[in-house]
Amino acid sequence: MFSFVTCQNSIELSMIDHHDYVILDIIQNFKKNNKNQLIKLSQLEANFWVKVERELAHQNQSAQLGERISKLYLEGFIINKPNIGYTITRKGKELLLQARPVQQ
Repeated sequence: MFSFVTCQNSIELSMIDHHDYVILDIIQNFKKNNKNQLIKLSQLEANFWVKVERELAHQNQSAQLGERISKLYLEGFIINKPNIGYTITRKGKELLLQARPVQQ
């Protein structure tokens, strides 16, 4: 069973790219820094684009935030609590721990 979990985690890691990690990182850091409050979509978008613009200042690349958030939601890495905001799930936290740290 251990090898199955390891194999499943590596498949999940390969399905997630850098921008997805940025979203997970923003959600987790917001919750840590704001007494377990959940982040609203508008705040998530603003923080995402600030980070992406910083990273991509010299590159001509785009990230489809809505599609990425939907993918992370459907894969079970984040959840949206109506009228409260987004939070990262245990599965998302585990994925972040396995991944390389996101530069801030």
